[in-house]
Amino acid sequence: MEKCYDASVIIPTYNRELELGLTLEALTRQRTEYTFEVLVADDGSHDHTKAVAEKYRKRLNLRYFYQEDEGYRCTAARNIGIRNARGKICIFLDCGVLLSSQGIQKHLDAHRRREGENCLVLGYTYANYPLNAEEGGQIRRLAEQLDVDTLIEKMPGIGQKDSREGMYQMYGDDLTSWPAPWAVVYGCNLSVPTEFAREIGMFDENFNSWGADDNEFGIRVFLA
Repeated sequence: MEKCYDASVIIPTYNRELELGLTLEALTRQRTEYTFEVLVADDGSHDHTKAVAEKYRKRLNLRYFYQEDEGYRCTAARNIGIRNARGKICIFLDCGVLLSSQGIQKHLDAHRRREGENCLVLGYTYANYPLNAEEGGQIRRLAEQLDVDTLIEKMPGIGQKDSREGMYQMYGDDLTSWPAPWAVVYGCNLSVPTEFAREIGMFDENFNSWGADDNEFGIRVFLA
């Protein structure tokens, strides 16, 4: 009998072995009452992505899935995760996102507060926009020196924030009151009930380049 979890953390990735290791390491440091599994969905990598994932099997409830490299198919990779998820909630993380030690706890607490509702939860994500070489180098150096929680605490002090911060300040945290909430649905750090994601058709696999697939998913979430 397959084990069920409170959450399935789905990480699509492509040729980013270093970033994947950082993301998985942060997941080993979660402080949570909830159970979770990790699904690495590889979009055809040619580096050591699989070896990195395998290294974390002993420290995480991790499964690795691979699809052939046929171009940009991030949505298909996410959908592999959704189809195979054994958790009640799917948490989507982009490869390279470092989740705070309370990240999973906060995602699932938010869903628990709205038990029975098909809600979408966005995780606050610092520096979720293109960085110049100086900014990227500064963050990388800090990441090498500090634990994730301390790194997150320092982000505002070096001028980093979530690119949606202005919208949050204007409209608040309850997306149901926003005029177009799907505009801020970013796939880098979000969660939805697994069965709900399946019911609305998962991510649209017709998107074959970066951008807008998460917004389109958000539209269907809010129209459901």
